[in-house]
Amino acid sequence: LKGRYVLLNFWAGYDAPSRMENIRFAREIDKSKIENISLVSVSFDTSRKVFEETIKRDGLNTATQFYDKDGSQSDIFDNYRLNKGFASYLISPEGVIIAKDPDPEQLTKLIRQ
Repeated sequence: LKGRYVLLNFWAGYDAPSRMENIRFAREIDKSKIENISLVSVSFDTSRKVFEETIKRDGLNTATQFYDKDGSQSDIFDNYRLNKGFASYLISPEGVIIAKDPDPEQLTKLIRQ
């Protein structure tokens, strides 16, 4: 994904606000028609089946959704300090975090700045 904007989003099906944000991010990116942005969403659900059913029910692209089988015990969960709440990061093509927890509707504006 080098050379592209990346929206790194963390969520879980058991956390309703993060699940809704995940849906909003996916839809906003699809509708924005910005070609140089990729969504990478990581789920920390405790069951792969729950994860798969959730992305299917929410109508999400399986190519942008990833599952961390270790859930809240994973290194990613710990490194990003997600015990304080799920988060999202907008990363520039140069690999610099330019926004933490951006509003989905502001993505286009942030990228075009």
